[in-house]
Amino acid sequence: MRYYLAILYFLAILPCLYVGSWSDHFGRRKPLCIPFIFSIFASVSLVFASVFVSSDIMAFVFLAAGFSGISGGTMSLTANCFGYISDITSELNRTKRIIVLEAMLFLGGFCGFNLAGLLLSNIGKDLQYAFLVTLALYIVSLIYIFCFLCESREVKTADWRYAIKLDHFRKVMKTVFQKRDSAYKRPKILLLMICGMISVIAIAAQTSILFPFLKNLGWESSLYGYYSGLMNLVNGISLVVILPLACKYLPHFFSDAIIAIFGFCSKAAGLLLLGFSTSTALVFVTPIVFLFNEFTMPPIRSLLSKLVNDDEKGRIFAFLSACQNVAQFFGTLAFTSLFAETVNWFPGTCFEIVALMQIIALLLFL
Repeated sequence: MRYYLAILYFLAILPCLYVGSWSDHFGRRKPLCIPFIFSIFASVSLVFASVFVSSDIMAFVFLAAGFSGISGGTMSLTANCFGYISDITSELNRTKRIIVLEAMLFLGGFCGFNLAGLLLSNIGKDLQYAFLVTLALYIVSLIYIFCFLCESREVKTADWRYAIKLDHFRKVMKTVFQKRDSAYKRPKILLLMICGMISVIAIAAQTSILFPFLKNLGWESSLYGYYSGLMNLVNGISLVVILPLACKYLPHFFSDAIIAIFGFCSKAAGLLLLGFSTSTALVFVTPIVFLFNEFTMPPIRSLLSKLVNDDEKGRIFAFLSACQNVAQFFGTLAFTSLFAETVNWFPGTCFEIVALMQIIALLLFL
């Protein structure tokens, strides 16, 4: 798992920058297809390995990570999705729409983890059926983009030779670091980037060490799948139900800053409790504490989109995604190593460190 995630996050760093910039030139639809196309290749390689390979299967697992990584991975996909949403919404209701899109990620995660738990409980070692399910989902998503999704912005050029130019990298860097019409915009953009990186470090900790941490408590893979599904369900409900209702009925109170405060405090408290958990019952209490933990990214993304020009939204989201891939890459390596060193005396050390980092991010945001 450690090496799979490291390969995925490392290879996704540069493609994230390019795909985001491409979307500002070639429109959002075509770059949206790229992660799904490469994910299809990844799923095919895993199906092939499950059916025909009896040894050295890890080579195909790493190949699948490579396919997903060079497309920019999930971060590239979400960056273009948020760019699409920013194109079709006004500044007034953008935060609400970004919240709904963010919620879909977690509702999808809820369905995915529970489906994985169900499949693991019933198919045994015939993992090709699980990979065939993901393959079918990728194909359906690709068909939807090609056949039903309308383009959200004007296509500046149709010449795909422009796609390989290094000018894309320069434009992304310029979008982030250039001086702007207001003196506070550039430092605010940079601080929001740091906050976004710190927020996603919590995800790196959970994806890289949560399973061995829970296995230390005697958990099986299926129980881990159900817990992860529950976490995604709670996060999705908080984003798609609680936060929109709060913004509708208390619009003057729930500003971007207030939403971020709820998010970072919930994330810190949840990680703190998780780190001290010594029983299954206590672990299953943590989703309640984590209820608002995904409130961190919607205000960050919303504010970033308001600080840049319309033709820079894809680039700013691309840079944020690249930064988050960097954070997840180094976070995965650091947390797995630290967990191995601390598992015998305090397994929750990593979670406590990340909890403290969330408080630092909150102070930077404010």
